[in-house]
Amino acid sequence: MEIFDVAIVGGGPAGSSCAAFCALAGLHTLVLERARFPRGKVCGDCLNPSCWPVLERLSLAQRVRDLPHSTLEPPRRSPAEARSRTLRAGS
Repeated sequence: MEIFDVAIVGGGPAGSSCAAFCALAGLHTLVLERARFPRGKVCGDCLNPSCWPVLERLSLAQRVRDLPHSTLEPPRRSPAEARSRTLRAGS
């Protein structure tokens, strides 16, 4: 029977990142995931700026930058031009 230092339930973006950090720390790591990969549904398909330090620490940032991607542009209206509308639940 194989013995692990840590078991992580879920192999999505958070679980796989956690597993990678545990492995980098020298822990014998097991990831438990019920789904088969790759999935039809993309998870983690939008990366905000706070993700880049994590990708850098995992030595993945350049590989991610090299993938085909689009860049989200900021809104073109100023906050003064923005409009909002409140909708009541059930309406």
